[in-house]
Amino acid sequence: MIVNLSIKQFSQSDLIKQIEHILHSTGLDPNILILEITESVIMENGDETTATLSQIRELGVEISIDDFGTGYSSLARLSSFPISVLKIDKSFLNPMDTNSRNLEIIEIIVTLAHKLGINVTVEGVETKDQLAFIRKLNCEYAQGYFFSPPLGTSDASALIMANLQW
Repeated sequence: MIVNLSIKQFSQSDLIKQIEHILHSTGLDPNILILEITESVIMENGDETTATLSQIRELGVEISIDDFGTGYSSLARLSSFPISVLKIDKSFLNPMDTNSRNLEIIEIIVTLAHKLGINVTVEGVETKDQLAFIRKLNCEYAQGYFFSPPLGTSDASALIMANLQW
């Protein structure tokens, strides 16, 4: 389960207590929760951010950086953050056939992430060719209209229960 955190939410002084409360009150296994933050959140207030991220990881919750490569990434600092997943923005994948440089950037980001022990999600997957490309790179996750448009709760539950295999 992936939950986006805004910069405002991430900056709340009681964020860790809120997460603990939600995990406890819902009985949700922290290992299936991924909190997704943007590059701008992770790059601000480095030491405070690192401490907060470390506390979240100690709860067993994973951390994902959304839209990686579109902001002001600091590759020198990337390895110091306790993150689990880099999410590559769909702008690199679409349109796949018109810009091979973008495909090379995806490949470089995937290689970098894997070297750092970080999983990769590629967003914006819309075609079989795109899925084949990211499978070839051994990306762990993909999302996009190829799998499903955004869904409400009941439709999402039905999709999960269908256990489709792509």
